[in-house]
Amino acid sequence: MKKESIQGIWYFLGERAISLSMPGIAKLTIDGVEFLRPYGTFSHPNAMAGFFVVVALFFLPHSAKTPKSSMQLGILIMGAIITIFSASQLAIGALLIAFLLHGVQNRSFLTAGLSICTGLMLTAITLLTKDDPLSITGRLEGISYALGIIKQHPFWGVGLGNHLRTLSALPTQGATLQLQPVHNVFFYALTELGGVSLVIGGLWGKHILSIVGTILRENLPLFLAVCITMLGDHYWITAYQDRLLMGVIAGLLWRRLREKPKQTLA
Repeated sequence: MKKESIQGIWYFLGERAISLSMPGIAKLTIDGVEFLRPYGTFSHPNAMAGFFVVVALFFLPHSAKTPKSSMQLGILIMGAIITIFSASQLAIGALLIAFLLHGVQNRSFLTAGLSICTGLMLTAITLLTKDDPLSITGRLEGISYALGIIKQHPFWGVGLGNHLRTLSALPTQGATLQLQPVHNVFFYALTELGGVSLVIGGLWGKHILSIVGTILRENLPLFLAVCITMLGDHYWITAYQDRLLMGVIAGLLWRRLREKPKQTLA
């Protein structure tokens, strides 16, 4: 509503000093009027959206028969609302797919209702707002440059933290390329680590992969939503809030899975 950051106490909690007039700011247009997309204390509205997609889905009941507390439902709905207000179509789409999958798996009226609301809001945002016209073009061009880097350094990559440095040294061929990481976690990892490093890491981390597989089986909607957002953005690697959340959520899910047999036996 202010079309700028609130500041005050929020500055000390990490809010950036931004306004609608600054270049490179995420905004959208509704009926010819420009609005600043909400950043919160994040580096970008998309990073905030991905964060709250995971928060919402973590508090999603496992089944229609699972007891639901008012706090659990409150956090779930709050996370969905914040995701919608971020206007991140990728995150909202991932949330919608996760709700639909959970509803089909568990025949849940809760997620059926959330799916309808999320789908309507995604349709409204897509049809009624005008987002950055170079968003998709820039993502595709970033992937093409990442593929060029992978082709030059297929085995060991360019090294951790060198993605942007290598990208800045490449001759630009289009006007839409911006100096920012490729909007795809998997291509980002390949450019910096290379194929051999990822294979060695995968073989060395078989236990970690088994944990991920277990979490996947038990929390498919959450895992699928994260994978979808990873395909279209890079904040799971570059935004520290999202990295911290991923580690915390993975640990909590693993603890929940380890305690599940004890609860069953009891």
